[in-house]
Amino acid sequence: RELGSNPTVPSVALLSRNEAAAALQILDQAPIEQRGLLPIAVYRGWAQLALGNKLQARKEVDRALQSSRNRNVLLLDAAYHMHERNPEGARKSIREALEQNAGDLGAATMLVRTYESQPGGVLPELRKYAARVPVSAPVQEFLGQTLLRTRDRAGALEAFQAALKTNPGYAPAHLEIAQLEMSDGKLDAAAARLTSLTAAQPGYLPAILLLGAVEERRSNFVEAVANYRKALQLDGRNRMALNNLSFVLAEYGNQPDEALLLAQKASEISPDDPNVQDTLGWAYYHKGLYPQALQQLRAAVEKSPVPLVKSHLGLTYVKVGDLTQGQKLLTEAVAADPILARSAAVQSALDRAKFK
Repeated sequence: RELGSNPTVPSVALLSRNEAAAALQILDQAPIEQRGLLPIAVYRGWAQLALGNKLQARKEVDRALQSSRNRNVLLLDAAYHMHERNPEGARKSIREALEQNAGDLGAATMLVRTYESQPGGVLPELRKYAARVPVSAPVQEFLGQTLLRTRDRAGALEAFQAALKTNPGYAPAHLEIAQLEMSDGKLDAAAARLTSLTAAQPGYLPAILLLGAVEERRSNFVEAVANYRKALQLDGRNRMALNNLSFVLAEYGNQPDEALLLAQKASEISPDDPNVQDTLGWAYYHKGLYPQALQQLRAAVEKSPVPLVKSHLGLTYVKVGDLTQGQKLLTEAVAADPILARSAAVQSALDRAKFK
């Protein structure tokens, strides 16, 4: 087989698909005059690491470091140290890469990974590098995401706002702020932000999906359905759009047939996702197919026993005549989330089970 002039090109594709052995085979077949080239050593090192051949990987790292201390070589060296569970050794190389380019998000991501056991420990370093590139919206957003993972919501919001100060139209930062607004119950503010964002960038799928979720929370179900349908026009296999649209159509749209078709398609994509299992079970419930509903909802509760899902399972048990189990689940669900008691279906089921 003819390899072409650059064997690193197919090897990169193979590594990205976790096919390290095949990538290494291609690199080993490189023409003799190319085998000493730096990119060959670097990709051989990545392949050897992926295969767990640490000794061979170290040889490739050392060979590459003799030629260069560029970003790719340094991150390979860092990856080797991470495989060796030597976070400080990894940080040394990552810091050198960040000194070369403070806005290198790949290097910053690796730096965060070295602090997995102490997430807050990385923040002083990230702030230092972010301060060196204050006009970079992606760097400020990355800092904000890291702050969110350490539960510093105020600091995260400040970083996202800094990203927008640098680039007012930077969509990922708007999305992050809208998610914070939604979680804080500021649904009108989130809807306004996302409406402006989707008007400016009509094909930005994450914003369309989040706007659908916000409108659902605001009980604007017509708008929620419109946004989920728009998302499916952009990506017909989007699990979140399929799942959420199915639930809204079943629960509020009186369209159980389409709801079931959508839920089944979502289940084909993510059969073990408890959110999908709950929606599929609920679609079966609205179709009056209670045995099928019971199967899906049991699986969902087993993985995610949240109050809403337990209430769905409880209602299904009542429908099949198991009032004892239905009462038990509904009582637990209402105790954990009293808002569920406002549901006419829940009240009716509790009354039928002679419990209020």
